[in-house]
Amino acid sequence: MTLGNPDLDTGLRRDLEEQYVTARQRIVELEAELVALNTREEAVRTSLDPEAVLDRLHRLADVLAEGNPTRTNIELAHHIVHIDCFSDGRVVMLTHKLGCFEVLQDLLSDPNGSLAETCQEEEPTPGRIKERRLPARRRHGAKSPVSAERAARAADPDRFKHLAGRFVWRDEFRISQTNSWSARHAREVAQLLAETGWTRKKLAAHFGVSKPTIRKALKMAEEQR
Repeated sequence: MTLGNPDLDTGLRRDLEEQYVTARQRIVELEAELVALNTREEAVRTSLDPEAVLDRLHRLADVLAEGNPTRTNIELAHHIVHIDCFSDGRVVMLTHKLGCFEVLQDLLSDPNGSLAETCQEEEPTPGRIKERRLPARRRHGAKSPVSAERAARAADPDRFKHLAGRFVWRDEFRISQTNSWSARHAREVAQLLAETGWTRKKLAAHFGVSKPTIRKALKMAEEQR
């Protein structure tokens, strides 16, 4: 009725129109936020459903038992952040607690957070290979039923970048060092060579190993003198 008044001041009319447009835009924004909140609540409810979690765990077990390297790598990439191997036999593996809660990974992601800062090693790993996105032909086989979205996410080295370190398990293993065949039989090979004068080929045939293995054993025996 106010806008229909022919004697309404032009400035007031313009102000009223602008206020209406602003209010209408705000209504649209609030409606979108309500839809997003409802969607988020539904996503959280679905993600925290015990049966759904068990189904994801069984899927991981089934994929591992299937023996398909492509599917196995894609599935494990949703659980394992990365694995660091050290020359002293130490292996450090970071496993994400939200591997079975893919929706929660997005909801709990913080643009200001940094997984690297909270989970990094005490000292930088020398010669560490920089993580990179895998090419599509290697991350998603033609016969694999894995969706392109899951395959793309698994191949992204920054998939956990903005999640806090409190969501990560840190496990450290140590691989016991075992001597190679050449190290265990170095003196025996050198002694037989001295007694018989056999060629490397004949020594390899006698011990049932390759010629490079015999050469390595002789080299180690020479170093042990």
